[in-house]
Amino acid sequence: MSKLKLLILDANLVIFLHENGIWPKFIEICDVYLPRTVVDEAAFFDDDNQVRNYIDLEGVISNGQIEVFDVALAD
Repeated sequence: MSKLKLLILDANLVIFLHENGIWPKFIEICDVYLPRTVVDEAAFFDDDNQVRNYIDLEGVISNGQIEVFDVALAD
């Protein structure tokens, strides 16, 4: 079965998925494409106890689980 291909253009969705513990399953069942700006903006979230949780996307980028693309500012 092929995976659903998703282009995510908002860091808030990436943060929400991490915040709710859904991210690992999400990237397992979907081919995720993120612009570099979303990767840079989805850096952390604060939980209910006001504890800062950092989001490390570089691991899933380097092992090919998600694909990141850069777009020149002029484009």
